[in-house]
Amino acid sequence: MMMGNPRLVYLARPKYPGVPIHGKAGNLNYTLKFFIFAKKVPKDTDVVIVFDADMKAHPNFLHHVLPYLEEDDRTALVQTPQHFFNVDHTGDVFNHQNCTFFFGVQTGLDSWR
Repeated sequence: MMMGNPRLVYLARPKYPGVPIHGKAGNLNYTLKFFIFAKKVPKDTDVVIVFDADMKAHPNFLHHVLPYLEEDDRTALVQTPQHFFNVDHTGDVFNHQNCTFFFGVQTGLDSWR
């Protein structure tokens, strides 16, 4: 881990008894509101990327994703397929690759534009 790197920050949000935690969404909302955008007003060109701790980004990730945001200024979210390097697609009985969603359902939703 790159300790001492100002671009790498570990942040734990406070949890209060009786207040819903809202899991990952609550963590993201807290971080954006009280840490990222509390320091500066967001600009139209700001981009937030979220990876799970066990994910590894493809080296060309931004090269593939940013054009979707540039193509239409109404685009606010780009969701990409999640691929596991240690799951064989032929034996993926639990659909870990989410092939049904990303390559079946999601492509069908493109026609709604």
